[in-house]
Amino acid sequence: MILVMAVDAKWAIGYKGDMLTRIPEDLKHFKEMTMGGVLVMGRKTFDATGALPGRETIIVSRSLKEMEGAHIAHSLDDLREMIKEKFSDKKIFLVGGASLIDQLIDKVDEAEITFIKKDFEPYDTVMRNLDKDEAFELVQTSEEYSYQDMKFEYRRYKRK
Repeated sequence: MILVMAVDAKWAIGYKGDMLTRIPEDLKHFKEMTMGGVLVMGRKTFDATGALPGRETIIVSRSLKEMEGAHIAHSLDDLREMIKEKFSDKKIFLVGGASLIDQLIDKVDEAEITFIKKDFEPYDTVMRNLDKDEAFELVQTSEEYSYQDMKFEYRRYKRK
């Protein structure tokens, strides 16, 4: 499983159920990376993004019965079974939120992080800092890019 996330300098990822910012170049990068794959997300992340064309979507939710354009996994066991039965030949991308990332981090082999060199205020959702996680190592960093008043780079982490 590949974790894909945009984080700020504090590893914050959201505020009031939405992303902290939208960088057009990063959204294009996300689309190119995930096209043809399977996006795994929680309900709140789905509410923020909806079903994205060219990708399968699995929403992990205990209470959701059905959602147009998405498969529903009611537990992590359901998720594993669904991936095994229906999507074993596809790349699996974990795209949020923070709670689901925490629950599935042991299944993540690689992380593609857009690291925005800015502290966003306000924020209310933070994911674990992979720079401080002994299970992961930073293996690649892109050049630095700019968008409006922000500098950002792409970082790839691999499980040790």
